[in-house]
Amino acid sequence: MTVSAPSETPLPEGFRVRLTARHHRHGVLESSLRPAVARMSPSVRALLEGDSVRVGEDVGTGVVRRLMELDMAVPWPDRLPAAPALEDLTVVVPVRDRPAGLDRLLRALAPRARDDRAAPGPPVLVVDDASADPRSIDRVVRAHGARLLRLPANRGPAGARTAGIATVSTPYVALVDSDVTLGPADLRRLLAELADPLVAAVAPRVRAHSTPAAHPVVRYDQRWGALDLGTVPGLVGPGRRVSYVPTACWVARTEVLRGGFDETLRVGEDVDLAWRLVDRGWWVRYVPEVVVRHASRPGLRAWCRQHAGYGESSGPLARRHGPLLAPARYTVGGLVVAACLVAPAGWSTAIPPGVFAVTALRLRGRLAPLGLPPRSVLRLAAAGLRANLEQSSALVARYWFWPLVLAAPSSRRARRLLVRGVAVDLALRLRHPADLPLLALRVVENAAFAWGTVRGLARGGSMRALLPVLIGSRAGPRGSSGRRRPARQKYLSR
Repeated sequence: MTVSAPSETPLPEGFRVRLTARHHRHGVLESSLRPAVARMSPSVRALLEGDSVRVGEDVGTGVVRRLMELDMAVPWPDRLPAAPALEDLTVVVPVRDRPAGLDRLLRALAPRARDDRAAPGPPVLVVDDASADPRSIDRVVRAHGARLLRLPANRGPAGARTAGIATVSTPYVALVDSDVTLGPADLRRLLAELADPLVAAVAPRVRAHSTPAAHPVVRYDQRWGALDLGTVPGLVGPGRRVSYVPTACWVARTEVLRGGFDETLRVGEDVDLAWRLVDRGWWVRYVPEVVVRHASRPGLRAWCRQHAGYGESSGPLARRHGPLLAPARYTVGGLVVAACLVAPAGWSTAIPPGVFAVTALRLRGRLAPLGLPPRSVLRLAAAGLRANLEQSSALVARYWFWPLVLAAPSSRRARRLLVRGVAVDLALRLRHPADLPLLALRVVENAAFAWGTVRGLARGGSMRALLPVLIGSRAGPRGSSGRRRPARQKYLSR
């Protein structure tokens, strides 16, 4: 059971955030990530110090929190007061038969002599989740002076983390998988985010190890890895740009996570816990400026099995979280965009430009009083169009892949939908023609994920894992304010 967030969470004096939204004249902020537009009152504009705002006598927590909630500002890492110390952190590493990866991680966590800030590293607890060769794990743990907790039976990632957290006495804990590599400086930077008392957990960007002449699936992960959530920082939650963060690396408040993982979930436990934390009023932050590395599966079969596992979690998660796990969230305009994947050839090419033009005209009329330049209106319209194309193509190519494959021999419409969905899904990720052969693995990844989804549904998952929802309808999640909504104007005042 996760702990609810405290009702009073004032930010410490001196807490500073920097604006990530475009700042126009008359105090108008534009963010194409959601997309959204906010107008600051004159009293709030007077508090700006360049592109930052600082909590102090003249500005309270409310304005700063609102900016962060809208993903228009993020904490300024060098200006965060009262950041927790590394000595207040325990690193918990669940492991099962990965002695080489564990050794690499523990070496990286050791303080470096050339660092003038070097101090004893944080205590490390390795949780051996019933390894087949426990002696190899024991040798690595003893070589690096870490503590070892051996579980008599395999409990899975959630169970191993729960067992480790139960023994932690420090106020903060880092959950780090044994195939991840990071250093003390990374932990120190992530800890700084917990200066905000409302933040329960923070996660870095997780990228695959860069290795030359690697297997194609490793090179694919280096470019489009499933754990790599991009370069844009912000809050995490259903309907947001970053809807979840993998527990490959989390830094969090110990008491908040204690007993929080659902051990019945072998995959997807990170999504489940993050969303329950958000539901209880906590914030979870994604900080991509901190980059940690993880090891990819070495072969195609293991790689496909991993992605099938990701898909298998969809059904159980949908049973727990209902429409929040919907694979797509549509406005009426978004449904029109989605129709281009199944419409006849002439209409399919005309629909996206037509929706873009109509959206731009509507936004121009709604946002005219703010004095936004035409290029801002075009950016917002383009962001909405791209988001709808992304979710529609992923819905077809990733979630509905196998049903459409089965229907394709007897249905021209199913064939058309499948081919167009896959083509758009690939085109939106293509950056250079040389990437095309490697990007073909995207089809394999989607097929593996879709097969896992089918298995998860067959084992009692909810069909909501396959069903899109209409935003604003009764079926849609209440209060979800994801990036796929049209641009909305908000007013910020003291």
